[in-house]
Amino acid sequence: MRIERLEEFKLSGTVRAKIAALLKEGFGVYPEGRTFYKQLPDFRYLAWDGEDLLGHLAAEFRIINVGGTLLPIFGVADLCVTPSRQQERIATQMLRELEALARSSNVEFILLTGSEPNVYKGMGFDRLERSCRWLLMNNLSTLGVIRRSVNNIMIKCLGDRTWPEGEIDFLGHIF
Repeated sequence: MRIERLEEFKLSGTVRAKIAALLKEGFGVYPEGRTFYKQLPDFRYLAWDGEDLLGHLAAEFRIINVGGTLLPIFGVADLCVTPSRQQERIATQMLRELEALARSSNVEFILLTGSEPNVYKGMGFDRLERSCRWLLMNNLSTLGVIRRSVNNIMIKCLGDRTWPEGEIDFLGHIF
């Protein structure tokens, strides 16, 4: 198995088709033929076995505002592995690749929203429940700004800095 990082604008049509198929297989209710849910990511990690796409992680480099403190983060979206290979720790390996990139780039936090907090806790993520503000998007349209409490935010601190108190303003869509 090999894991590669690809910038979004470099994806070929063939790779896009494989990503769309994996996202549909992994999430079931994913928009048909699409490689993103709300917005294109900056880059992706893809796990391959020969020509077969096994795993996918979309990542965004973004500044967010937490209680008045600006934080550069990597936001994770659409982390999935083909169901027949989910016990092989492929997602863990892709997250480790992202963490290594973050550490070498002075990005101090990785943030994701996850429905399986115990899975991410085992990888060093902490669960937060915070008031959040983000750009509400649906069906490729902006609907406005929403503010509400979110209880499935997972963060991983990579440096000495601690996560600040206060509302999380995503300064864009939520991951």
